This record gives sequence, structure tokens and C-alpha cells, in this order.
Amino acid sequence: MRILHTSDWHLGKSLETKTRYEEQQHFIDEISDIIDRKNIDVVILSGDVFDTSNPPAAAEAMFFNSIVRLAKDRTVPVVVIAGNHDSPDRLLAGAGILRPYGVFIFGKPGDIVPEMKFDTYSISTDENGAVLIEKNGEKAVIAALPYVSDKRIDEIIGRSDDEAENALSYSEKIKELLGKLSKGFSDDTVNVVTAHLYTDGGKESGSERSIQLGGSYAVFANAFPEKSQYIALGHLHRPQTVPGLNKTAYYSGSPLEYSKDEAHYAKAVNIVDIKAGEKASVEKVMLSCIKPIEVFKCNSIEEAMEVCKNESGKNSYIYLEIKTDRPLTMDEIRRIKSMKEDIMDIQAVLEGRETAPVYERETMSLRDSFIDFYKKNKSAEPADDLTELFLSIMGEADNV
Repeated sequence: MRILHTSDWHLGKSLETKTRYEEQQHFIDEISDIIDRKNIDVVILSGDVFDTSNPPAAAEAMFFNSIVRLAKDRTVPVVVIAGNHDSPDRLLAGAGILRPYGVFIFGKPGDIVPEMKFDTYSISTDENGAVLIEKNGEKAVIAALPYVSDKRIDEIIGRSDDEAENALSYSEKIKELLGKLSKGFSDDTVNVVTAHLYTDGGKESGSERSIQLGGSYAVFANAFPEKSQYIALGHLHRPQTVPGLNKTAYYSGSPLEYSKDEAHYAKAVNIVDIKAGEKASVEKVMLSCIKPIEVFKCNSIEEAMEVCKNESGKNSYIYLEIKTDRPLTMDEIRRIKSMKEDIMDIQAVLEGRETAPVYERETMSLRDSFIDFYKKNKSAEPADDLTELFLSIMGEADNV
């Protein structure tokens, strides 16, 4: 059985204030093409479909239209689990509509799929909650575990004052859940786990939202079923093999560079060939990047301008770090930004300091500073009443 593993699409995510829909549609088109070229039997999307629990309408439309395309007219089952960025309830709201098209969504542990038969395969859920797919004379058992929130884990194991004990309890509870889901694993089946979690020893890129804060902890290698032939993981954006699991557990990584910390990361999907009772064969198929992120460290303002001039004809996002003995003026910033589209950030690095504001603070009003900050973090203009509230609070603070 041939499986395509992808994860962490983060549909709706912006880079600073720039939307990424064109780039996201591009990688979806590439994945669709790979499914055709590589004769994929099953697709697994291991969580973080969206970037937020309340995604923009455009992101939801992109997901529903694209995920049905990947099912290839009901010939390729697509298994989707929720990640820590997703709202399980929001994902599940469309699950019933998508099932007849061959898309099966698991928002919470314990979600099931009713028995369904299509022209080329059948799908159901066994008594342990695992997904059963029979296709081309082969039978796959998929232990699908969506992200389990802190609150849900607390309901199961309770809290402990001992951090080490609490971490162990989380990993042990994951082990218990996966142990139940994998009871149907046998030497005669293709045995797959998919989960959205952080594994001990995993390498973060810095752009992921931590799921270790507030009581969520690393999952250790011994939590995964011994009979797993392939473990399809989501959460970490850097493609990697999980240590300690004999090269059976993989993060496919995000299909797009989502922050400057991911600049120059190779982006890919995993193609996994598995036969019952045999070791899985994993091929990494690279994805192209139509608009890469570039980070330039310049020794002077003049060098930064030269970089922007040389990069002006390229379709890319630019981050600049400029060594200087003073903050940049607004005029210098305007000149730099006029030379290249999509300069996302400029940082002045002063001698003896790590970074500094790119402009003298008094050159920008408090109102403009707030609007600039809000736009950078929310990808939208703040409402007038919100801006006025902020200014009134700051005025009260100045008078204290």
C-alpha cells in the first residue's frame, strides 16, 4: 500500500501582513499532481489544517475544494486529523459532507467513521476506534490520534504538582490511547499511526505554536506501538525522523516556509510503501517554493540597499538585519523599501546590542505605532474605537 503523508498546511496563515493563498494553492496543486504520478492509495494529513481555530472564509473554501480534489473522484481515501491550531468542532462540522467524497476527518480521540464502500476501497472503524481501509487486496489499520488538548488530558489524568511526573503522565496517557487504537495491528495488516504531537528529541523551527506550555508535554518513544510500521506525525515544521524509533516515525514538515526561521528548509511530502509484515520504505518528494523567504545580514545601510537592488527582480520575501551605529531614519527605510517589494522587516543591529528599532521612535506618532503594531500581528487595520481606547489608556498611564 502506498501512502502520501503531509501535515501542517496552516491555511489562512499570513507572513507579517502578506496573505499566502497563492503559495498555498500552489503546494496543494503539487500534492494533487504527486498523487496522480505516484499512484497513491491513501493520503494522510496529520493536523494543523488551518492556522487558527477560526480561519478566514477563504481558507475554509480552499480546504474544502482542495481536499475533495485530493480524493480523486472517490478513489483515494484522505484521512485528516485535527492539530493544535485547529478547532475540532469546526473541522467536524464539515465531516459529514466530506465523507461521501472520500475524506474522513477525526477532530477528537474516539471519533469514528461509519462503514462505507466505494468503487476501489472500503473504509470503517474497528471496535478499538482505528480506521480500517481495504484496497487492492490489502488491509490497513490506521490508529488516528488528533491533538489532545491540555484540558482533555487533565480530565483524564488530573494535574500533578510535580512537573516531571506530569510530563510522564501525559506521555503514558498517549501510550494508553495509542495502545487501544492499535489493538488491531497484526502481521497481516499494514499498521500505521498518525498523531499531532511533540516528540521528545524533536527539532523545532521556532515558528510552531508550543504545545508544551500550560501542561502539554513531550511524548517519548516508548509511547508508540511496537507493531507500527509507519508513524505519520504533525506539528513540527522541519521534516525529520524521530530518534529512538528505528526510522519508523516521521514529521513530514510544513509544505511552505511559514517564518524566517524556516528560510531554506527543504519542504516535502513523504511517500511510504508498506507491505504487511515488512519494513516501510520512505521516499521524500520535494515541493517547489514559488516565493522563498530570504534573510540578509548586512554590514552597512549601503550594503542593504545593494542587496535590495540585486533582489529587486526576484519573487521573494526579504528580511534585513543591518549593522549600524544608530537607528535608521524613516527616510532611509523608505528608500530601502522602494527598491524591493515584500521587504517584511528591517532590523538595525547596533554595536553592543542585539537589535534596535529601525527608526527613531519620535519620528512615528503613538497612533501610527499602534496601528503599525496591530497590522503586523493581526494582518488587519484596528477599528477606530480600538485605537481610541488604546490612546486613552496610554494617556491615563502618562498622567499617573
